[in-house]
Amino acid sequence: MKHNEKIIFQEIPEEINEDWIHGSLFGGMGSVMNNFDMAKSFRKAAESLILRNNQDFEAFEVQCPLLYLYRHAIELYLKGIIERFGLKNNVKNLRHDLSKAFSLVKEFLQTHDYKIPDTVGKLILEFAELDEKSFLFRYGEGAQPGEFWIDFIQLKDKMGWLFDGFENIYSIKLK
Repeated sequence: MKHNEKIIFQEIPEEINEDWIHGSLFGGMGSVMNNFDMAKSFRKAAESLILRNNQDFEAFEVQCPLLYLYRHAIELYLKGIIERFGLKNNVKNLRHDLSKAFSLVKEFLQTHDYKIPDTVGKLILEFAELDEKSFLFRYGEGAQPGEFWIDFIQLKDKMGWLFDGFENIYSIKLK
């Protein structure tokens, strides 16, 4: 191998076409997306992991990556909505604070006569309280108060419902 030859981020093969499914372009047309599009990617990754559950691994082996994918998708959806409607100049100031991001979105929607179901807040706050700084599911750092059962199918259904709602919010046209 040549010294400057890339291992992971390789040159694009000349014979690549739309039929190739074992890889993806990164950069150029495959550039990093905005927060909202990135949230949809994290959602798809989490859903894919649940659908493969127990085929290649035990559920406990993927629970933290799965929960991280969903938690991060929530964060990115909220930040995408905040950016879309200009609610805050710099979403980076929010860091990983789901509670604050959700409050901004909720207040904004209420001023435009949209009501958010209580279940939305409950779902988001469960993640926010258990993984306040986004360290628990990524690094295993933080308090783990108690022991919990997570039904992956229910998780997928509830997150799908939540994310569909975020996508509806993102698409609303304000008067």
